[in-house]
Amino acid sequence: GYPDRLERGETASVTWGIESHEAESSAYTVVVVLERVSLSDDGVRRIETVELDRESVTVAPGEAIDRTHEVRPAIVGEDLRLSYYLYRGAAPDRASPETAYRHLYVWVDVGVFP
Repeated sequence: GYPDRLERGETASVTWGIESHEAESSAYTVVVVLERVSLSDDGVRRIETVELDRESVTVAPGEAIDRTHEVRPAIVGEDLRLSYYLYRGAAPDRASPETAYRHLYVWVDVGVFP
């Protein structure tokens, strides 16, 4: 049920979740970023990034939480990567796959469609 195509200015509701397998309460930060990327044999290169949302949560041992947020794309293009970066504790100013504890994404096209 994740969006894969949005009109410019359109808002979509997206739900993310965290399930804790830790023995104690754990603090996390989720950073949501829309990224224009270039794919090549060398991997993925981020060309443009726009942070859309950031939320800190504490999850009790064995607990699972879900949060719904509104995604309003700030850039237009095809094959944009809507990324969710999970950090233990605080997140850096610029989220990236290299610094995140976990990273997941969905591909989305954003534009003016007929």
